[in-house]
Amino acid sequence: MSTPQNKVAAKGRFPETDWSNLGRLAQADAAAPGMPLDRLAARYWSPICQFLVFKGYGTAEAQDLVQDFFVFAMTTQLFARADRTRGRFRSFLLASLSNFAANEWRRSSAQQRRPEGGLASLDEMLDDDYVTPAGLAHHDTPERLFHQAWIRTVLHNVLRELESQLTASGKASHYQLFHARVVAPVLEGTTPPPLEAQARELGLDYKEAANRIVTAKRAFLRVLAAELRSYAGSQDEFAEDEQGVHRLLSW
Repeated sequence: MSTPQNKVAAKGRFPETDWSNLGRLAQADAAAPGMPLDRLAARYWSPICQFLVFKGYGTAEAQDLVQDFFVFAMTTQLFARADRTRGRFRSFLLASLSNFAANEWRRSSAQQRRPEGGLASLDEMLDDDYVTPAGLAHHDTPERLFHQAWIRTVLHNVLRELESQLTASGKASHYQLFHARVVAPVLEGTTPPPLEAQARELGLDYKEAANRIVTAKRAFLRVLAAELRSYAGSQDEFAEDEQGVHRLLSW
């Protein structure tokens, strides 16, 4: 189903974004920020959890920490104080989360008794700029994983909206063909079945099946643009995010 957000984005203007939601948060009561904060939490929950798990937290511990982080953000109006002139909202979010997690860790570790004159604790090593040996460092980083998880969250939302739109307009087979031949091989690592076989199953000839894939891809790009614009604070950010998604899809 087409949304007002998609219609606005199709005209090249930016719809309601994370930053505009923050503006609404700034005007909301600290104890009842309502939908703006709920929407932000839903959009970033999965990438944040994966970021924390990669940092070394257990899954349940990461989920609890995310919950605590958003409660902290709500009670302190943290997001309402964000400055959009200083960069992407995702960068502000990740920096705020990292600071919150570090403070929680320090608070927890401070409650534990340390051996007198014994081994240096981990927080003391960090305070002394302890550096992980290069041979033990993973080639990836939590920040990169967060970005990749964010892209997959975006694609999940876009594909769900695309399927809804195409099905509502009587084009369910367009989505079926597009997903099996274009999306699943990249995101799920599956091997697409022969187009001739798919076409026969749907009662189509080869050319019509190929045309439906092209039509679905065009619709996908429109929905993708609308979704990315809802995250971006500028045309440059939108263009960079769009390139990142296209690199993942190898388009």
